[in-house]
Amino acid sequence: MGLVNHNGELLPSDIPILNIQNRSFRYGDGLFESLRVVDGLVVLLEHHLQRLTTGMNVLKMSADPDRGVAFWKEQILRLCEDNRCLDKARVRLTIYRKDGGHYEPSNADYGYLIEAESNATVFSNPELEGLNIGVFDEILKPINSLGGVKTANSLIYVLAGVVKDQNSMDDMLILNESGKVAEAISSNIFIVKNGQFSTPSLDEGCVAGVTRDWLITKMRANGTTVEETSLSIEDIQLADEVFVTNAIQGVRRVQCFGDSSFDDAFVREVYRFKPELDERSSG
Repeated sequence: MGLVNHNGELLPSDIPILNIQNRSFRYGDGLFESLRVVDGLVVLLEHHLQRLTTGMNVLKMSADPDRGVAFWKEQILRLCEDNRCLDKARVRLTIYRKDGGHYEPSNADYGYLIEAESNATVFSNPELEGLNIGVFDEILKPINSLGGVKTANSLIYVLAGVVKDQNSMDDMLILNESGKVAEAISSNIFIVKNGQFSTPSLDEGCVAGVTRDWLITKMRANGTTVEETSLSIEDIQLADEVFVTNAIQGVRRVQCFGDSSFDDAFVREVYRFKPELDERSSG
């Protein structure tokens, strides 16, 4: 990663950029989006920006009406071009409240940082081995308006990642305050039972995943029923198939969970959906 975009200025990534008063560093007062760029297309950009706007409203930040889709597209692609990853890139867009105040901020304005690097991950790669997942139950995720957005305070996922590595797992289920399944560490989760697709509803405290939303819409448009509901650990154990989704890896099948192992017949049908194909055909 040669350069980063900090508030519109391209800077070397190896120099100090944020000062110690930065509120994202001090208080986790910020949020972020992870995006893919494919052959000059910022995949599902409008969907990501909708979630970003929702998150800024939740954090009571002042959005700039002049910074719409065209603005962010130009900022992201300019950085990708300079970093020579315009063909396949992984992008992180971080929004942070500007310096000032202690817990109580002194203003609602924001700054931003864009990072872009080459991305070798194949979206919805059916050749990858299925995941072995466990459960992180040391801390339960609260169900509130913060749960649906990707804030800079990600400690529950960090700790789940530590436990994942300690137990030699590939991923971990995150449980909500009711003990139900909310999501995985960096993904939303789906199950298939008797041909019926189900996923935790947003009321269960999961992140409102952009790929989750796009995939549900896509499957329903193709005649597949997808239920947004409440899922228990037992529902995962008794499922026929399980898979997770996020913006970078797309669909990734789960192979086993404890003593349960899963098929992938229905999941393999889902692999064929690619958001960039939809966007290019509609554009």
